[in-house]
Amino acid sequence: MVPNDPGFTMELSQQMNYDQVSRAVAHHLDTDPYLLQFFKALCSSLVHFSHRDGVGNAVRCTFDGSLKDMLVITKPRHPKKIYYQQLSIRINELENKRQFKCMWLGERMKEEVELVLYPNKNGTVADLLQEVQKQVTLSENGASKLRYAGRLCAAP
Repeated sequence: MVPNDPGFTMELSQQMNYDQVSRAVAHHLDTDPYLLQFFKALCSSLVHFSHRDGVGNAVRCTFDGSLKDMLVITKPRHPKKIYYQQLSIRINELENKRQFKCMWLGERMKEEVELVLYPNKNGTVADLLQEVQKQVTLSENGASKLRYAGRLCAAP
């Protein structure tokens, strides 16, 4: 999801399943359908019945319903919205992982970089360290090893 992206309009059958919607959108975007993640639209009524749109919950790639079930009905005869984001890993892999944010401190503890890691949901600290190694370059003068120094907080 890109802020201020106007999106695009497509005409799709409300009877299409997740896979068919994903393929149609991927064709329009010229990408792999497995590199897309969809989100329901979140529409809340405000004072004087105006509407504000936003991004709601992610739709799992194993969703068994139709496009009609993915859409939030706001006003009859108005275009329906569904949000998407392009991924760098396949959606089925992403859904088996958990996002984990941590800070990388450089060799002299002066450089701080926030890392976003995607270890498996049942992963260990060792798995987290392997994910870090994919994103950072270790110092040639160092021990070429990562160590855990801090506390882990489990996400709900």
